[in-house]
Amino acid sequence: FSFVYGLQYYGGRLFVADNGNDVLRVVNLTTNTVMSLETPLAIQKPSDVAFDPEQSHLYTITKDEGQVFRLDLSTWLSSPTNDAIQVTVIVGDENVQSSVDGPF
Repeated sequence: FSFVYGLQYYGGRLFVADNGNDVLRVVNLTTNTVMSLETPLAIQKPSDVAFDPEQSHLYTITKDEGQVFRLDLSTWLSSPTNDAIQVTVIVGDENVQSSVDGPF
């Protein structure tokens, strides 16, 4: 781990924003293992995480680009393989930083 900026507990796991390594990690407190979440979209410099247990969604925001991502972990939680993760950019564009309020 390098420059951990945020973590969230859910279901015996810690979801960790490992900013220094440009990766989201999962610490399984039951099996004492660590797994990196490899996603189809590059998530650079994650700076925080939040988990929605009703939808099984993990949210993260990036430090430099200011993007918010939603990771659908509904399948992953029962079968933790990286190909089971669906990622959506909720807010932001990696090429444009903005501080404008309004619809997104």
